[in-house]
Amino acid sequence: MAHPWDRQLWKPTAFARDTPSTIARFESLDFRQATSSIVSDTLQLSRECYNPVIWLNRAYHLSLLGYPELAAGDAHKADMLVSAKLKSIDNEKSVHGSIELADLKLTCLTQLADALTAIWESVGLNAVCRDGLAIRPSHPELNLLSKVAAEISEEKRRVAKSRDADRKAQKLDVSQGFIFHEHYPFMSAKHMRRDNKAIDAVKQTLQVVSSNCSLAPRTFSGPSRTQTEGFGIYAKTNIEANTRLFDDETILGALNADTSSPSATKGVKGPEICGNCCGCLPINSALRVKSPCCSTVYCSEHCRALALRFYHSKICGQDFKWLFGILRATGEDDPALNGLMLLRLLSICTQHDCHPLDHPLVARLIPHLSDGQPRPWTFRDNIVNPNLILQQLGVDIFQDLRFDTWVLQNVRHRMLPNQHGRRTASGRFLRAINSLYSFLNHSCEPNAKWYSARAGEGATAHDSTTISVASTKPIKKGEEICIDYRNASRISNKAKRQARLCSWIPGGACACTRCQRET
Repeated sequence: MAHPWDRQLWKPTAFARDTPSTIARFESLDFRQATSSIVSDTLQLSRECYNPVIWLNRAYHLSLLGYPELAAGDAHKADMLVSAKLKSIDNEKSVHGSIELADLKLTCLTQLADALTAIWESVGLNAVCRDGLAIRPSHPELNLLSKVAAEISEEKRRVAKSRDADRKAQKLDVSQGFIFHEHYPFMSAKHMRRDNKAIDAVKQTLQVVSSNCSLAPRTFSGPSRTQTEGFGIYAKTNIEANTRLFDDETILGALNADTSSPSATKGVKGPEICGNCCGCLPINSALRVKSPCCSTVYCSEHCRALALRFYHSKICGQDFKWLFGILRATGEDDPALNGLMLLRLLSICTQHDCHPLDHPLVARLIPHLSDGQPRPWTFRDNIVNPNLILQQLGVDIFQDLRFDTWVLQNVRHRMLPNQHGRRTASGRFLRAINSLYSFLNHSCEPNAKWYSARAGEGATAHDSTTISVASTKPIKKGEEICIDYRNASRISNKAKRQARLCSWIPGGACACTRCQRET
């Protein structure tokens, strides 16, 4: 964030950014002065990272520029620092210091509440106001924002009911706020596109696992005829129908069950789970492979080696039951599964001591920008839980700006649209990001499909995160290999297909042969 800001890339992420008052505020803003303040604050944080006032100052200017999710992250960190100081002063029983810090805490909570209001995150907003009013019940701004939280919740309930959503979907809609996914104007060019070295690594992987597929550049057409650069997987030779094209292994998977130890899944419906691939452990316990340092069990030596190489040392001995306890449902719409995905991903980045956006597993992914469509956001899932995960992994979230809020948001923007999910045979739900799957593009008349690889046929265990890709019809040499995202091909109405696919396709609209053919 200390880099110079590109005025041309300035696109506020605030959900309410199109209201007349917000537009007027942005138009009257001195962009150079506001961004200079943020650059100065960021540089100062590198020297005084435990000063809550600097975090608050940066949060204020980020709010002015229309980035409430980043402001919320900074205000939350300021609040954490003040709360820690209050706790130490309470132990010393210093009344004067406690009063001053209580005032500063209220400033933190007010700044945080303002940011959550711009996101329409009524659940987090209500909780923050409640915390502040417990300190000072007569606080005017927090009392006002508490009423705003109730109004936002009521409006979201009304909208959810109007679209005839079921009760579960309505509850999810009300619990989430919204932001727009955009490139941040201070990001370096390499963090706004796929890394070339990561692409070369993907090409090498594909060459190893497939003799009839290759990776090549392609362009995507957006709804306003804009062109987006990307990649696709193409046939190197003529391919017959029902041909297995490749197996795609991953270490980035999450299951809505605790896999932290063999005892975690005992007594739970379904088989015990491999700590790496999320597949079923062998029934014969003699065939299971135990971690050399803890009680984690794997389905194979291969899975154990992957875990030790990429992430295990960071999570070994850690108790993340609080994160597993957040799981609310068994369906693919459970946001808590993304927290488990993020845990695995951040464990990998911290074990390899690198900037998350520079790790090859992240650098090969691209975020799908909003294209005018707001995306779900919650204070707990986007700010609180990632910080708790990082702290438990041993990261100083105040000092190590490689894990600044904007980085974590960008990681999520890359993670969400590149994952796939499915229900396992035991009824659990699994999500994963497979490196080759991420390069398979969609068509409403696909020529390939993906499915869970069976043990002995590309996977080390049944129901694992390894998938296989196979042709469903003859594919000519040079033809792109495409799959069906979200079963959209089954929908006959083009507009309804486009609505289902809008957040999954670069450019925001499907331009496959079928969609071009249909009016």
